[in-house]
Amino acid sequence: MEITPSIIISIAALIVAIFVPFINAILNNRHSSKMYKQRFANEHKADVIEKYMREAGEIIQAVTADNLRWFGSAHGEMMLFADDEIKPEMQKLYSMFLGYGNRVDQTEAASLLQEISHHLSKQSPRLK
Repeated sequence: MEITPSIIISIAALIVAIFVPFINAILNNRHSSKMYKQRFANEHKADVIEKYMREAGEIIQAVTADNLRWFGSAHGEMMLFADDEIKPEMQKLYSMFLGYGNRVDQTEAASLLQEISHHLSKQSPRLK
């Protein structure tokens, strides 16, 4: 039997037809895995931002030991996700809450929280 160009092309097509579905499945699974991880990270970041805003708002309304504890937790986690340009304002708000004991200047805290909120709304994946 003589090996002709048509036989070589046929064998190459057979090999490609066998291996391409496997390669395609591997690439699709890698892409799906990356997309899942990205979606999870975005959802977690949005949850952290929402928790931070909720806890800060609660302290503005009433400073209690529980509110301070929950805000401290939210603040620590939020500092991991926040941009460097907003961190000083967040730290100022945190210091304001800790420094005033049971009294917080609601107007100043609300104004600072609104500024932080405006910046964080640009970061939140749910708002894009």
